[in-house]
Amino acid sequence: MDDRAELTDVAAAARLLKAPETQVDPFPAYDTLRDQCPVQVGSKSWVLLRYDHVRAALADPEQFSSNVRDSENPAFRHSPLVFDDPPQHTHVRRVLAKTFTPRRIAEAEPWVRALAHECIDSMLALEATRGEPTDFVEHFADPLPVRVIATMLGISTERHRDFKRWSNDRSYVVYNFRGAPTPALERAIEGVAAQHEFFVDVARRRMHDPGDDLISALLHTEVDGDRLATDEVAGVCSVLLSAGNLTTTRLLGSLVARLAADQAEWAQVRGDAAARDRFVEQVLRVDSPVQTPIRKTTTDIVMSGKTIPKGTFVTIGIGAANRDDAGADLPHLSFGHGIHYCIGAALARLEASVSLEVLAARAPRFRLDGAAVPEVGMSHRGYAVLPLRLS
Repeated sequence: MDDRAELTDVAAAARLLKAPETQVDPFPAYDTLRDQCPVQVGSKSWVLLRYDHVRAALADPEQFSSNVRDSENPAFRHSPLVFDDPPQHTHVRRVLAKTFTPRRIAEAEPWVRALAHECIDSMLALEATRGEPTDFVEHFADPLPVRVIATMLGISTERHRDFKRWSNDRSYVVYNFRGAPTPALERAIEGVAAQHEFFVDVARRRMHDPGDDLISALLHTEVDGDRLATDEVAGVCSVLLSAGNLTTTRLLGSLVARLAADQAEWAQVRGDAAARDRFVEQVLRVDSPVQTPIRKTTTDIVMSGKTIPKGTFVTIGIGAANRDDAGADLPHLSFGHGIHYCIGAALARLEASVSLEVLAARAPRFRLDGAAVPEVGMSHRGYAVLPLRLS
């Protein structure tokens, strides 16, 4: 039996996906398994790795459900929109679409650029003081997105470290809420609760004293005569803060890591706005910040002659689909597809483009100076550490 045939075995496929080398670089494993998709990897676990399968699943919330709000996981309970199906998803999305508008995002560009300059100022000052490279993730890719979304929500950016910590706590709870509780999980659950309580308090105050900010707009916008409840607004804010900054942090790290490794491409990108935008889309395709969202089947589903049973958890391999040759000439799926298409996609693109523009103006000769440390795991792509020499 050859290797490919052996991998049709459920346990063998699961072992391949759990292998340490796959956690560092999953794409060879995806290439090996793609022709066998959908792939069963457990008694109630399947994986989709082909572009057509992934796109179809994302477009079909009736059969591939996102609704896990009734779970014991506290991050799921307070995450409207992301973990909702219609009709609740539709109601929240319509309110958010009326407030998180293209105009609001376009108007943010000048102050997003100003924040990017502040981050570069900080990096250059640290480099001059210490005579050492500075970590792009810590001093730019982490603070910029969280300060951007905090500004849009009308909350103090001085607490950006709390917001980033709470965002990381939410992500940790989403992926690790199973089995016996650990001290790390308990601390993260406390962070999830603290974030939700913070936004409930802010929403209650904005209900009576609204401002020109996204939270006030969410509270006071009506669709078909209905408004979002205070608790729903708090949940939406938690989703926007967490999803909006963690994913963009990873995107910024991947962009800069690739450019630092290819000075010829950086020379081309830094002087051409259109080239910058094309490069952003290229990196979104090959290094999607979100790699493996999960859905649950509501009925038996037949794909490529295989039946995925009702009640199965299906890993939607966005990162694998984006690198499937069959989808090379089709839009990438890094922001999703269908009703759950990322409502913050335009903001993420704006932050990425502006960041590259500011880097080109302020640090056109930046280079990697030290060991870049990529994140390990299959759920996301990004960098934990990215030491840069700017001057």
